[in-house]
Amino acid sequence: MRLEGEIISILEGVFSQHWTFGDGIANLSKPKFQTSQDENKEQNLMLVIPGANPRIRFSPIRAFKYNSIIAARKRIWLASPYFLPDDNSIDLLVAAKQNGVDVRILTTSKRSDKKPVYYASYEHYGKLLKGGVEIFEFQPSMTHAKLLLIDDRWATTGSANFDPRSFCHNEELDLCSAQPELVKGIKNTFEAGFAQSQRVTYQDWQKRSLIRHRILGNMVNFFQWQL
Repeated sequence: MRLEGEIISILEGVFSQHWTFGDGIANLSKPKFQTSQDENKEQNLMLVIPGANPRIRFSPIRAFKYNSIIAARKRIWLASPYFLPDDNSIDLLVAAKQNGVDVRILTTSKRSDKKPVYYASYEHYGKLLKGGVEIFEFQPSMTHAKLLLIDDRWATTGSANFDPRSFCHNEELDLCSAQPELVKGIKNTFEAGFAQSQRVTYQDWQKRSLIRHRILGNMVNFFQWQL
């Protein structure tokens, strides 16, 4: 994805802010990157930054995604390699499905580079699957796509996973846009991902292993705020 225009100055400002938080010295005498603004080109990017203090457990990224799920009327496609939803997000996704929204999750399979996190994630599948949410596990390799598509009208991409650590601990950054080209590209990425994935059924989930999924998965979920 290539970004142009005013958003570059905003991103540079965010970097400089975090650079100084880490005791670095920011040179603000001139911008590092030249920006160009095409007056005929629509600019509708929005920058989302999480809360800086994890102790209060407030995250603008989490709030934004929750409100996006609530606002959806046609489609919610969500991709996250580390998928650890809390009870609130599970309830929101299931409620959207029950209201006729196409709700799909694209996540990593057992090829995950963090097997315990995968088992913890799998434990959350049950309520989602029972509520009609479709879950797809990407098969060829580990996937690192972090995407959200709402109603074919706008999309989000960035560094944040759908998990507590990304929402309330890490310094993440997501970009949201209604630009048709970007939205279409992200939809195509989802469709390609679904085609290379295995859909998990509720029956599959019921047959999960006792030790790896049920015992280890629940133990890992106990510490999910630190994962």
